[in-house]
Amino acid sequence: PSAASSPPSRSSPPSQDRKTATVHIESDRPLRLEVEAGRRDWAFVCPSPCDKEVELGPKYRILGSGVRATSPFQIEAQPGQRVFIEVDTSSKAAFVVGIVLVSVSPVVSLAGLVVIVLGGGAVGPGLAVGGLVGIAAGTVMIATSARSGYTQSTAAPAAPMADAAREPIWAASSVAPAPPPTLELPIFRF
Repeated sequence: PSAASSPPSRSSPPSQDRKTATVHIESDRPLRLEVEAGRRDWAFVCPSPCDKEVELGPKYRILGSGVRATSPFQIEAQPGQRVFIEVDTSSKAAFVVGIVLVSVSPVVSLAGLVVIVLGGGAVGPGLAVGGLVGIAAGTVMIATSARSGYTQSTAAPAAPMADAAREPIWAASSVAPAPPPTLELPIFRF
């Protein structure tokens, strides 16, 4: 789906009869918000961090270069609220590597089993086990990279604490610290 052939964005200024919320996207990578513009088409809304009013009701998704798209979702807010969407990105490359591992590893395992049957010595078991490990690793990569995750909230994400706020509690305490523990070994007892 091309952004050039897509219908106009649904992020235009709100009218009195439309219900909208302001969306803010938090992510470790540049992303874009898209709105469903048809059965299989998506239209560009805004780049992260977005900070635009969008309609409540339509389905949206978030994706980016080299990043797997989120599942389609609706904005969970009341009209006029500000919504914070934190995105946990999944890599397209990890997903592809997982598919390759799951596809190739059974052949490696089978080759290892053939070598074992033909009496190929120490190489066969290594190939068989390596193939099984590849299948397991590929399955994990596919499962963890299938889609980018997201969470929505109407409360602002917690801001990082300033260095002064990170000072240990004991450093600001007015109570004198207890003396360090001592080890006593009674040698004689009367």
